[in-house]
Amino acid sequence: MDRRSVDLDGGPVAAGVWTDGDLGFVLVLHRRKDGFAASELYWSVRGPDPRWTVAEHLSGGLTGCDPANASSWEAVLADAAFTVLSSSESLLSTGAGVFEEEDEGELVGVHELLVSRRVGHLRIERSGPGPGPSCAPRTVRELPLASPFALVAVRPGERVRIVAVERDGTAGEDVELLPPEG
Repeated sequence: MDRRSVDLDGGPVAAGVWTDGDLGFVLVLHRRKDGFAASELYWSVRGPDPRWTVAEHLSGGLTGCDPANASSWEAVLADAAFTVLSSSESLLSTGAGVFEEEDEGELVGVHELLVSRRVGHLRIERSGPGPGPSCAPRTVRELPLASPFALVAVRPGERVRIVAVERDGTAGEDVELLPPEG
C-alpha cells in the first residue's frame, strides 16, 4: 500500500485538515454501504477559550476514486501533480463581526484537492488586499500530505497560489485560487 493511501476498512478517516487562525475544516473519508468511497466536509471555529466548537457538516459526496488504491487516484490525475476535485462557497459565521450579533457571516471558498504521490508537499502562498493596486506581502506555508487529499480555504480578499513541490524539492505545477465572489 502506498504511504499516503487511505485504508477505510476500519471506519472513517480524517484525510485533510485546514486551519486558518480560529477557522478550521476537516475532510473525512468513509466507505459507503455500496462500497464506494465518499467524503464529508466539516467546519468549526475556535471559541473565546482555546477550544474548538462542535464541528458542523458542510458538504459531502463521492470521491471519484478509491483512496486505498494509489493507481485509482493516479488514474484520475492523468499525470497531473494535483487537481481541484471540488470547490464550494459557504457563508460561515466565523466570529469576524465585532459583536456576535453583528456577525452576518463570511463567504469562504473551500477547495478539495487530489494530489499525486510524487508530490512531497504543497506550498501555499497567500496574499490579501493591500494599499493601492498591490497586494500585501505573501505568506508562505507548507502543507504536509498525509493522504492523497488536501483542503485549502480562501477567505474574502485573499488570493492563494498552490504549488506542488515534488519529493526532490522541485517546484512544479501551480494554480491560483481567487476569493469567493459575494
